[in-house]
Amino acid sequence: MNSERVNGPKINPIQQVKLPPIELHRTSNGIPVYIVSGSTQDVLKLEIVVDAGRPYEHLRTASRTISTLLKEGTTNRSGEEIANSLEFYGATFNTSSDIDTCKVSLYCLSKYFEPAAEIIVDVLANASFPEPELKQFKANMKQRLEIDLMKNDVMAYRALTESLYGKDHPYGYNSTIDNYQSLNRQDILKEYDAMFGKDRCKIFLSGNVTPEIIKILDRTLSNYTSQATRRMIDLESSVPPIETIKLESKNPYQSALRYGKRLFNKKHEDYAGVSVLSTLFGGYFGSRLMSNIREDKGYTYNIYSGVDTMAHDGYLYISTEVGKEYLEDTKKQIKHEIDVLRSDLVPETELTMVKNYMAGNYLSMLDGPLKSSRVIRNIICSGMELSTFDQIIAKTLTITSEEIRELANKYLKLSEMTEVVV
Repeated sequence: MNSERVNGPKINPIQQVKLPPIELHRTSNGIPVYIVSGSTQDVLKLEIVVDAGRPYEHLRTASRTISTLLKEGTTNRSGEEIANSLEFYGATFNTSSDIDTCKVSLYCLSKYFEPAAEIIVDVLANASFPEPELKQFKANMKQRLEIDLMKNDVMAYRALTESLYGKDHPYGYNSTIDNYQSLNRQDILKEYDAMFGKDRCKIFLSGNVTPEIIKILDRTLSNYTSQATRRMIDLESSVPPIETIKLESKNPYQSALRYGKRLFNKKHEDYAGVSVLSTLFGGYFGSRLMSNIREDKGYTYNIYSGVDTMAHDGYLYISTEVGKEYLEDTKKQIKHEIDVLRSDLVPETELTMVKNYMAGNYLSMLDGPLKSSRVIRNIICSGMELSTFDQIIAKTLTITSEEIRELANKYLKLSEMTEVVV
């Protein structure tokens, strides 16, 4: 009998993970375009990322409101006309935002790129924020917040980030119903005019990219000449005192538990190592926290740790929801797993498995030009050089048990973390 049928095939470690070839082009008006071509399918993905997130807004929730309402109409087209035209071309169009940026994305066939791109650039440059759509957006956000604020995990997240950064910091403030309700159309137009401009844009183009497609993009963007006038808000803030926060909720059965500590963004020399440490500790299904608190104790359905990074900062967190009767022992078990990582060397077999898991995730994220473009977008928008990705991969694949223990002693201390219980 074939030995692989009895013992399973041999598992070989992943030796390297490489970014695909990337071409940098600049449009006639100076916008950088990062191109990943090579698709066998006649499809394109266009992403326009604008540095117009919270660090640039003067009115709270303005960046999220703008990103949501961009596609609801321009000075040239109504929202219905935008939607119908793109549907006619079989294109998929979306707008989104995170803390640091606003994004406009388009998927379409190459033969329809020109008319579809013209619509997208119109949305980017000439958004009008119609009053009825703004009113509906406010109503939607009011309803969503009312629901979210009844959830223990949402309350814990909001309390943690506010504690780590402060209630007035762009990374720490919590949006409220009043924030949204107080915005009016003139406010939104002023914020949009101040934050959006060609100098704040980065473009990521992937798929079946030909010279003709690049020419079309140049022509389409040639009339986009507006400049952003808003400077980034000062994000410097002192490290806050360690807190223990307890909040009451309407859920009498479940407790949400979060720990958090401010760290750094992806450019920091320890980012790659801390990512491996966090994954081993609580970042995948076979992690230490999952094996102990879910699989062995049965206290929770999910418990995890991670490093949440923004363009200019980041933090380490531990998060779970457990029955109230298991809360205190869950805290003890988390501390126990931390103490073990700080004192004992991780077995080589476990560390190898985590490295392969992370390298496999990276390979999956680079499966084809459309996915690769997202990875490249995240690197560039984090302020990193493309070469930094190679350094992160190299550290992920070569980190030792001794280094993991050193990082655990340096960063993984409950006494240095804010604790939130809801």
